[in-house]
Amino acid sequence: GELALAINQMLDSLAQARVNLESLNRDLESRVSERTAALEQENAERRRSEDELGHANERFALAAAAVEGAIYDWDIDSSRMKWSDGLCRVFGYSSAETAGNFAWWQARVDPADLPRVEKQLEQDLAAGRDFLCEYHFRCQTGEFLPVLDRGRVLRDAEGRAVRMVGVLENISELRRLEDQFLHAQRMEAVGRLAGGVAHDFNNLLTTILGYCAILLDEAGISAQSREAVLEIRGAGERAANLTRQLLTFSRKDDRKVQVLDVNETLVDLEKILRRMIGEDVELVTKLGSQPLRVRIDRTQFEQVLLNIAINARDAMPEGGTLRVATSDRELDEAFARSHLGAKPGRYVLLELRDEGCGMPSDVVNRIFEPFFTTKEVGRGTGLGMSVVYGVVKQAGGYVWVDSAAGKGTTVSVYLPWHEAPAPKPA
Repeated sequence: GELALAINQMLDSLAQARVNLESLNRDLESRVSERTAALEQENAERRRSEDELGHANERFALAAAAVEGAIYDWDIDSSRMKWSDGLCRVFGYSSAETAGNFAWWQARVDPADLPRVEKQLEQDLAAGRDFLCEYHFRCQTGEFLPVLDRGRVLRDAEGRAVRMVGVLENISELRRLEDQFLHAQRMEAVGRLAGGVAHDFNNLLTTILGYCAILLDEAGISAQSREAVLEIRGAGERAANLTRQLLTFSRKDDRKVQVLDVNETLVDLEKILRRMIGEDVELVTKLGSQPLRVRIDRTQFEQVLLNIAINARDAMPEGGTLRVATSDRELDEAFARSHLGAKPGRYVLLELRDEGCGMPSDVVNRIFEPFFTTKEVGRGTGLGMSVVYGVVKQAGGYVWVDSAAGKGTTVSVYLPWHEAPAPKPA
């Protein structure tokens, strides 16, 4: 009896242990399942974060590539600086060349600008302002480029500047467009002034030349007086010619617009052109293979060609080569953005290139101004290129001069392409 009782008690204990074990197993499985679910959720969140980080990095890379400059991250306490790939793309430096510190940047700021830049940086950091400064930065080739530095300053809980993230942007193109805009404004103002003065002078000259004609018709005028009146009339006619050129520059003269083929016109003028530039200057022409039609006053077009050729001849007193070329050009949006006032479209390009002494940039910037000349007194009026500018503008075109001292000059005239054929001569 006691043995049976002991066996029953043992069996009951085993059964209870089994129940407890199953309960513990279920609890363990539940915990494992919960932990697995939590891990899966953590992994999913980690993958989502990694994807978001990857997308953010892609967006940052795209944004950095779109900026015409280099993005930097400056740890102010340690002086460490990190740069984006724009440092190579825009300024030519590789990441290995930066030395990764603030001193490297300082050494590449134009020495003439550095004291001003450092003073402003110090003041902005102390005053709690973001950094915004223009200066010149030396690129890998040694050239100093104008840059705009925009830095966002990050501060700690006490307001102390600890980090600055910003972009160093090349603003060379912006400066060039600003110069073009200021030049266009100046030319417009000079044009209005020239037009007004020319009209007033025309009125005075009309009176002078009219009285000269009356005096010359007088029967009793002496030979000496006649000679004096003829001198007055000659001076008046020369002055009238100057006013006509001023009116052409200011785009207020009368024109006889027609459709002409630039190539045919150049062929017609070639003999005159060769005689005018002289034997010491070789004329080389390269004309486009197809008709190049424009709408312009023929006399004025001839004047444009001859005025540019005269300047080229005078720039080569020892002789040289004058190359005249024509072609069909399509100006795109990119060209229009980089050349203030230009409109995209199809144009006829007339290009004259000489091997002369060339001109420095300050002379090029003033070359279209009336009465501006680099020639000796008595060798020119300073209106030749002003007339070129006025005629081309009247025709809806553009003219640009590319020159450097000692490297010759290229004058490029763009005139709008005209679809209709030029009329045949009667």
